Amino acid sequence: MSYDGLRETSFGATLIGWLLPPITDLFGVTLAAFRLIDTVAFALVVAAFLLAFATVLWLTRHIAAAELTPPGVYAATLLPIAAGYLIAHYMTLVTRGIVWLPSLVVDPLMSLAPQLDWIPVSAVWYLSVAAIVGGHVAGIVLAHRLGLRDSPRRATRVGLPMVALMIGYTVLSLWIIAQPIVVEPGVIVAVIR
Repeated sequence: MSYDGLRETSFGATLIGWLLPPITDLFGVTLAAFRLIDTVAFALVVAAFLLAFATVLWLTRHIAAAELTPPGVYAATLLPIAAGYLIAHYMTLVTRGIVWLPSLVVDPLMSLAPQLDWIPVSAVWYLSVAAIVGGHVAGIVLAHRLGLRDSPRRATRVGLPMVALMIGYTVLSLWIIAQPIVVEPGVIVAVIR
């Protein structure tokens, strides 16, 4: 979900602009070329996240002096983060649903549109931030618990790389949602058609 927000920032526009010439030279200016650009950009972002996670696992293993910590053991620490992103991503949809629900119950044919301004945009933003930060804090706590289990005497030192990664993910997420949207989704598709 970070990619979804990242691609609409100036950094995302730069990344897509960097991928644009080589791919359009090969495939022309087609919808398939733009989908390929988006897919390659997504793969690069996912690869960066996986590389960071693998590096942290290696550091954790090195600090704990353990033989092998399977990636699946610490993969569970990413679930609360994913839940936080999911909540933040759909916060606008949920708040709109809350606003529309009473109108749909009272007037199923929708002859009256509801007031959409009773939930301020800032409240939605703060709830999104709280969901992201809460998910990351839960991920840090879970990583610490796993560190205690794997290496009780060195749990704090063992957990530092994972805590640093979680804080980095949190800062990146908050930076992404604080960025102005410079590329509207669907603009590229509209230009091609």
